[in-house]
Amino acid sequence: MNNCEKIAPRFTDKEEFLKYAIEDKQQTLAFQGYGHYQCYCELYSETLEIMEDKSFCHQYHSDIVLGKVVSYCIVLLIVALNTVLELITTKFVQAIGFSHQSDIVSVVLIVVFISQFVNTGFILILADANF
Repeated sequence: MNNCEKIAPRFTDKEEFLKYAIEDKQQTLAFQGYGHYQCYCELYSETLEIMEDKSFCHQYHSDIVLGKVVSYCIVLLIVALNTVLELITTKFVQAIGFSHQSDIVSVVLIVVFISQFVNTGFILILADANF
């Protein structure tokens, strides 16, 4: 992520900034840019430009939207899997047949905590993996 508050003041006007952003675009898309392209798009364009294929900042906004969609999908996946784990754990512990309700609640709480902790960590590691 770039610090646009430090980059933007270097330019006296929008046209000069655009010139540097144009030169920086291909390098930025190859993960080697200086941040001029990203900062220009962040400061001088709208997310709705994603609808315009010919827009200078189309790729920038496409990447931002894709990143947000992926992060929301990961959150939903974690919540869904943790809910399934909780239901399965509760059914298994009840099938064991503890004599007291407090024993059931205690074991379910421990097993659900451990399984959700491991599940969340595993999914987050997979989400950050670069395949």
